Amino acid sequence: MLLGLNPEALAILIGMINTGYRPSEAACAAPDQICLEAEIPHLVIKPRAGRSIKNRTSKREVPLIGASFEAF
Repeated sequence: MLLGLNPEALAILIGMINTGYRPSEAACAAPDQICLEAEIPHLVIKPRAGRSIKNRTSKREVPLIGASFEAF
């Protein structure tokens, strides 16, 4: 089943393992939302031009560790 996924879809799926982010949050992330060089690597979920978030509490920083970090 997973063998049929393209590399981007597979990375999004693997990234969800430790994070719980929504698939669309990773798929639509802009490069400035992916902070791999930070002390704690993370994905910044925030509204931006052309992209809203589901609700107020959806705005957050999601730590990327283990398989999630490797996927990014």
